[in-house]
Amino acid sequence: MTRKTFCAASMIATLIVSGNVLASITAPDAGGKLSIGFDGSDVTATGSLVDSWNDQVSAGGDDHAAAAGSRRPTLTTANTGNGVHNVIDFAGAHYLKTLDFSGGDMAQANAIFIVASWDTLSSDNLVDGISSGERHAIYTRSDNSYGMYAGAQIINGNVQAATGEFQVFSALFNGSSSLFRVNGVNVLSGNTGSHVLGGLSIGSNYGASGFLDGQVAEVLVYNGGLNTAQTEDIEDYLQNKYVVPEPATLGLLLGGTAAALLFRRLKI
Repeated sequence: MTRKTFCAASMIATLIVSGNVLASITAPDAGGKLSIGFDGSDVTATGSLVDSWNDQVSAGGDDHAAAAGSRRPTLTTANTGNGVHNVIDFAGAHYLKTLDFSGGDMAQANAIFIVASWDTLSSDNLVDGISSGERHAIYTRSDNSYGMYAGAQIINGNVQAATGEFQVFSALFNGSSSLFRVNGVNVLSGNTGSHVLGGLSIGSNYGASGFLDGQVAEVLVYNGGLNTAQTEDIEDYLQNKYVVPEPATLGLLLGGTAAALLFRRLKI
């Protein structure tokens, strides 16, 4: 058995790795910048249909994300790679959307972190804003590569999205020096534009199209720029909560970059 406790400002994270993984973790607040938090454990649902995904950060829950009727996604459970968690299944036809953020538009720099898995790929949006002028988009393009956008130009490359596995996605919006990271590795960088983020669409673009065919387990939004240590703390929290491999599979990863990333996350 391995026991690990992270020590960082405003973060409590204790991970116990055994046959089953139990975790009691509070997301890093990055010096008070954590602004929005959606976790699959906190939804309002009618049966299995999600009426509202409840923001766990804002006072009074003013930044809940909701959809109505046939556009409601489904609450389900999935083994994300580190135990079974509640996840929201968007199934290629559903979305959740906030109203205007209760604290007002988020000017750049800001950051969005998502734990998600695609079932199939077809220009799917993980997240977007709520209007054409208030959007920070993260999605897959028609060639199944990653893309991000905030008003100026699409940042894209040749890195292809994967299906069937939960991963940690990090989008750091900072104008000309924006970054997109997958499992702690930079895959895109460049000038996304300077749009503000006025609200959040999860599982679609702002116009309720480009639907995600996949599941989302957690979404965190930070209002302010993050340094490297803060970014890695948040990624470590999400990796250890959702996608650290079970002990029986750890030995298969201990080589090269995989070992270095695992050591950074667990610091055994």
